[in-house]
Amino acid sequence: MHGKQQATLSVEQIDKAGESLNAITGSVAAIAEKNVQIAKTGEEHRAVSRDINNSVREISTMADQTASETRGMTASSKHLAETAEELQQMLRQFRIQ
Repeated sequence: MHGKQQATLSVEQIDKAGESLNAITGSVAAIAEKNVQIAKTGEEHRAVSRDINNSVREISTMADQTASETRGMTASSKHLAETAEELQQMLRQFRIQ
């Protein structure tokens, strides 16, 4: 092989190597962009999970308050029923004959 042919072959190999490096660089950039998207998606999922957890805690608190208020209303209803019974007994004593 002559020097000119070797030089031409070397230039072709360098061009191919450059094309390969450009392809690799493009692939690395695409992978980096996908990693950024994955990270953003992960953060969005964490934010949604926090919101759901907060909502569940609020619902639980409301359920506890409702249960407490229901117990209070039950006690009031019982007291009212007892008072009504006492009034009926008093009315029976004062029946006009």
